[in-house]
Amino acid sequence: MKPDGRRHLPLAAALLVLWAAVAGLLRQALARTGGHLVYALDDPYIHMAIAKHMALHGVWGVTPFEFGSSTSSPLWTALLALAYRIVGVRDAVPLVLNLVLASACLPLIDARLRARVPGPARFVTLVAVVVLTPLPVIVFCGMEHPLHALATVGIAFAAVARLATPRGQPASGASPGLLALAALLPLIRYEGLFVVLVVAALFAARGRPRDGAGLLLAAVIPVALYGGYGVGHGWFAIPNSVLVKGAPEGLAELLGRAPRNLMKSRALAGVMAVAGLLWLGAALRRRDPWRPDRVLLTLFLATALLHVQFADVGWFYRYDAYLMVLGLTAIAWRLFPGEEAEAGSASAAARARGLVALRVGVVLLAAVLAWRRTVAFEQTPIASQNIYQQPYQMASFLARAYPGQAVAVNDIGLVNYLADLHCCDLMGLATMPIARLRLVTRHRRAADVDRVVRESGARIAIAYESWFGNQYITEDRIPARWGAPVARWAIRDNVACGGDTVSFFAFDPAARETLAARLQAFAPRLPHGVRSGEVTADRRTLWSQH
Repeated sequence: MKPDGRRHLPLAAALLVLWAAVAGLLRQALARTGGHLVYALDDPYIHMAIAKHMALHGVWGVTPFEFGSSTSSPLWTALLALAYRIVGVRDAVPLVLNLVLASACLPLIDARLRARVPGPARFVTLVAVVVLTPLPVIVFCGMEHPLHALATVGIAFAAVARLATPRGQPASGASPGLLALAALLPLIRYEGLFVVLVVAALFAARGRPRDGAGLLLAAVIPVALYGGYGVGHGWFAIPNSVLVKGAPEGLAELLGRAPRNLMKSRALAGVMAVAGLLWLGAALRRRDPWRPDRVLLTLFLATALLHVQFADVGWFYRYDAYLMVLGLTAIAWRLFPGEEAEAGSASAAARARGLVALRVGVVLLAAVLAWRRTVAFEQTPIASQNIYQQPYQMASFLARAYPGQAVAVNDIGLVNYLADLHCCDLMGLATMPIARLRLVTRHRRAADVDRVVRESGARIAIAYESWFGNQYITEDRIPARWGAPVARWAIRDNVACGGDTVSFFAFDPAARETLAARLQAFAPRLPHGVRSGEVTADRRTLWSQH
């Protein structure tokens, strides 16, 4: 028996890798943003804005003026609101919470692998989880994904403990802890319903359909209650952020989603392929399907297949992060059978040699994927710089020049976190009439969008012109009333913003003059790397460098 301290060395070393990587990303990002802590996306500021207004004003919305169901993670937003009530509204709260939650994933995985996986292999597994997910990048996204990964691994381990019993013995029933995780998981992310559905199906296949039904009920009730609360306020039963971003445009788009997702996330595709081969190898040898390693592989593969078919991947690796953590854990568990390994048969030595070869192959694949993942670590500080150069400056400008006024915008996170605005969201995440145009009407004419903007009382808009004919409206033109932009801001090396160039519009001559003057007064505050330019009547831009 190893001394207890040495048993924990792989975990301690992996935690140091995680913390060092996060510290390195933070240091590089701060150097690019003038010392401001800025997350790698605008999306986390949607949660932060709602949490801020909930903590300070008791209003669940991106603005302090009205309710809005714009968060894809009600539980994460509520957790931020609670933290803001305790420590105040601080930019670092999501980063600290995410680092704690990401760190908690590693001891949870290590505790389950310790009895079966040797120390060096455990260290490789934990570092693979850190690098291939990649956890430091997910931490710096400032959103709910580390919590989602932690809860997913927790419910998977709890389910395996109940389902994996010796041959001929019935499975144990769903425990209170398992039911609680099933209730919380969809409120962290709605994709959590995939995990609960698979676990429920496994309980039914194990001869416990009532336990499976209980898990489904536990998952659906909180979602239904939140949805009913939203409907009562005139919103959809599912948050707009989930519907607008996730709804397929048609049957062809839905049918082609899985292949496209696997091409977008080749790391996930590789993990699914390895897990599939391991599962198939065990099935061909007619091994007990209710062994812990088989159950975990089955749970991962079924959940991953549901996700790539009905959800999305990519965009800084965050959507499929929980699958990477679960899949890597399942593969490590299967590659090192521990005490569950079959022994005594004539082919045991051959199987052992095969496992060694497979382990070497998996390590080589992981090394290739880790090399590809270095792009994520390189891009994260650049992404923070992009968000600082564009949405952060837009928010600072609006807070200074249009406080409390109605404004139409495309990115609603930072502008509503830093400035208390009456926000008309051109994407529809926070504005129901726009959401209805996107989800119900489908054909969004320029006149329809302009009517919503006019009814909101907005006299200016800040938008990506490249999104006209795509995200905003199906017609490839800007509403006639908007005319030519007053000015444009442009950035370089963009990896995080919706476009390189954002345009400022005003809807009447007086508003144009006011907007032009306020932009000119704000221009000296723009950071290095942002170009601002006045737009002439023929839409040419006269650029100036800052």
